[in-house]
Amino acid sequence: MRGFTIHPIIKTKLTVGLGCANMMGKEAKALGAKRLLILTDKGVLKVGLVNGVRKSLDEEAIEYDVFDGVVPEPTTESWELATKVVRAKKYDLIVGVGGGSTIDTSKATALGATNPEMPYEYVGRKFESPPLPMIIIPTTAGTGSEVTEAAGVEIEPKRKDFIWDPRLVPDISLVDPLMTISLPPKLTAETGFDALSHAMGAIMSKDANPVTDAEALKCIELVSKNLRIAYYNGDHLPARYGMMLAATLGGAAILNAGVALEHVLGQTFGPMFGVPHGLSCAISLPYSMEYNLPVIPEKFALVASAFGEDIRGLTIREAGMRAVQACRKLAEDVEIPLSLKEVNIPKDALEVMTDDIITGRARQDHGLDLNVRKTTRDSLGRKHLLDLFKRMWEGE
Repeated sequence: MRGFTIHPIIKTKLTVGLGCANMMGKEAKALGAKRLLILTDKGVLKVGLVNGVRKSLDEEAIEYDVFDGVVPEPTTESWELATKVVRAKKYDLIVGVGGGSTIDTSKATALGATNPEMPYEYVGRKFESPPLPMIIIPTTAGTGSEVTEAAGVEIEPKRKDFIWDPRLVPDISLVDPLMTISLPPKLTAETGFDALSHAMGAIMSKDANPVTDAEALKCIELVSKNLRIAYYNGDHLPARYGMMLAATLGGAAILNAGVALEHVLGQTFGPMFGVPHGLSCAISLPYSMEYNLPVIPEKFALVASAFGEDIRGLTIREAGMRAVQACRKLAEDVEIPLSLKEVNIPKDALEVMTDDIITGRARQDHGLDLNVRKTTRDSLGRKHLLDLFKRMWEGE
């Protein structure tokens, strides 16, 4: 019976559909854009995913430049480079074409264009001037950043942090499943589990509410039905559509509920050892679910149903455990490793990783505080986390 407040994503004009990326020119014109900067990475540019966007801008006679210097898991240096580019000319719109790293960099660049300091200097504090308008076209089905207010960066070596501000929610997002057809199976699996970890993080958050639960459960259902197909048959448009919709729903869920332990763990060892964000969250997810199951078994029973599990005749606890098992089975089916040793995390790092979370050095206090199962920052909490990391290392 706890009350709640929803921060709507009405700022974002969201279009989902085959070929909608080609609406870019008309959308930019409607915003009054005269000269814009397209941000992307070299891989997206090479496979031609920016071509339709450029054509649509040419048809509307809108000037544009392309910056292809986005790097995976953005750093302060990469953000600074993009910011210097946007400040060199008078742009009136930022367009991001790419995955989560591109979207985060686009948000940072839009912010850096209108504020005096470098974007990463606003981690942990507010900026004054509104960012430039943004249009986002995701090329992966996972991050959900096309509807969120966060931009993540490696703020110091091997440590990730975020800028949070409602003004970083994009103005327009064009979610086109055709943009993911060329996504390789490995990235399809990792980004798909990124979406799933957002949904489960929202479910396992203390800030969850009936609206975010509905978004998260639909996301889980879509991932369960479509990820295997998209992984093994990347040309299957209905599966690609389902995964794009899942990613956006996952982003909408965490916009209001936030994430939980799965991101705390993943965002600790991921940056430390160069494990991509989607993969680090994927590895962490089933263990975090098992850890939280005793606290919210009724919600986990709903999750099991969303995964397509038949829970008739089971106790609530048994049904909830089916959700954990279904998550692990999905990971196995799309060849996600499920132990830390498989991604070359040394066993002697587990103590350091645990201490980084407990002391706050990992910069994951917010997610730890939101997790439904309380983990204290004392010797008992440390023992619980270390035991969890040990099971993750072994794959138990």
